[in-house]
Amino acid sequence: MPWRRPTERSELVHVVVTGYKKRKYPRKFYVFAIDVTWNNNERSEIYRRYSEFFSFQTTLKALFPDAAGKRTKERTIPQLPKRIFVGRSHVAKVAEARVEQINRYCQTLVSLDVNISQSSHVIGFFSPRIGDISLPKLHLHRPASLHPLKIPAGSLFEEYCALAEFQGDEPSQISFTSGQIVLVLDKDSSGWWMCKVNDKVGWAPPSYLKKVDKGESGESDSDDDYLGLPGGEFQTPAEN
Repeated sequence: MPWRRPTERSELVHVVVTGYKKRKYPRKFYVFAIDVTWNNNERSEIYRRYSEFFSFQTTLKALFPDAAGKRTKERTIPQLPKRIFVGRSHVAKVAEARVEQINRYCQTLVSLDVNISQSSHVIGFFSPRIGDISLPKLHLHRPASLHPLKIPAGSLFEEYCALAEFQGDEPSQISFTSGQIVLVLDKDSSGWWMCKVNDKVGWAPPSYLKKVDKGESGESDSDDDYLGLPGGEFQTPAEN
């Protein structure tokens, strides 16, 4: 659904970085796809470049110097992944490597004191712009109690990994932590998924979940240092 002028809203509720996408105009670059939910249940998928995050962070620190403290113990504003320079053939790899880092940054940011997390600067950054898209509101069409709580023996369900922590606000919703394995039982047309975590079953938004690749070994990428994530700087003229 194309972007439309948003209705009145006041608070950010959830912000989850779901991936990255390639753009070709006016030149090739990558943007991060971010699922944003507001307190009136409106949702948008917004797209922001790393350079926009960098400018946003610079201004945020200037607006809240105490929270940006020079010493780690004094700092509450999360740190953004360092700006690095790589060859054009490696930009996609850097964008992919940064998805989880940017996601953690956003999760920490929206959990800060409301003076920061709900400030006009933060609200403005995550508000939809032309080029962003509106997503369906999350409404339950039926209560979770209509779904079986016992999984039939031999049933095959999809495994997903939680991209970020989700705390269910209703008894029918489930909670999980970042990195936890979630079993998806049903994908409802309302936009919510019926999930199972350990022995609990409930609803959760799919934007918080990433499908588990059975071929993933879980080992660290040997190119981390080469890409400057999180190790040394590898510099060539093209900037991400």
